[in-house]
Amino acid sequence: MKYRPDYPSRPFGSKGEACAWVVAFVDWYNYRHRHSGIKFVTPHQRHCGQAVEICQRRAEVYDQARQLHPRRWSRSTRCWRQPDLVWINKPTEEEIPAKELPLIQAT
Repeated sequence: MKYRPDYPSRPFGSKGEACAWVVAFVDWYNYRHRHSGIKFVTPHQRHCGQAVEICQRRAEVYDQARQLHPRRWSRSTRCWRQPDLVWINKPTEEEIPAKELPLIQAT
């Protein structure tokens, strides 16, 4: 968040100002910012199931460009396949999932 160009350089003047900034940030993050971890689509596009089709079209464009101008390509085209799983903060292997914690009977 602090790497956004419009990240405030001073404290917010009020709770309302802070809330307005966060609302704008969340809108940008989910609907406008294309994330590299999900092949440059927005979280909204990924969540709504549009990401696979978008990436398939990109792959076609890249393949056509490579066929038309093969000398411009020193390697294969970018892989546009969507990852199966996406994490913001992937849990480590040592963490115990909550569903495996023992239940304690109330007395």
